[in-house]
Amino acid sequence: MNKYFIDVLRNHYADFKGKATRKQYWLFILWNIIVSLLITIACSFVPSAKTVVSAIYVLALLVPTLALFVRRVRDTGHSPYWGLLQIPSIMLSIFGNLPGSMLDSVKGLIMITLLVFLLSAIPILIFALLPSKQ
Repeated sequence: MNKYFIDVLRNHYADFKGKATRKQYWLFILWNIIVSLLITIACSFVPSAKTVVSAIYVLALLVPTLALFVRRVRDTGHSPYWGLLQIPSIMLSIFGNLPGSMLDSVKGLIMITLLVFLLSAIPILIFALLPSKQ
C-alpha cells in the first residue's frame, strides 16, 4: 500500500509532470477503492458522519487522482490535456456528496454529467491500459 497509494499522496500529490506506469496507476485505483469501501463500512454505523467523511475523502483525492491520470496519459505518449476527460467524474464525485435536498435542484445537470462521464470512460480506460512508450 505504501508504494502505490501513500507514496502518490505524499510525494506526488499535485505532480502533473513525469510519468506513471500502468502498475502504479491501477494499484493506486485499487487502494482507493479499498479505502473508500472501508470508509463506507465504518460510516454505516454513524450515518450522519458518512456525508462529511466521504466528502472530505473525495475532495482530498481529486487532485492526486487527476495528476496520476495525467502522468499515465503522458507515459503512453499522448497529450496530457486528455486529463480533461476526468472532469465529468470529478463533477459526479462532488454531486454524490451533496445533501439530498440539493440533489433535486441539479438533477438535469447530473444526468448530462453522467452521460458525458459514460462516454469519456471509454478513452480513460484505453489510456489506462495502453503500454508505456519508451
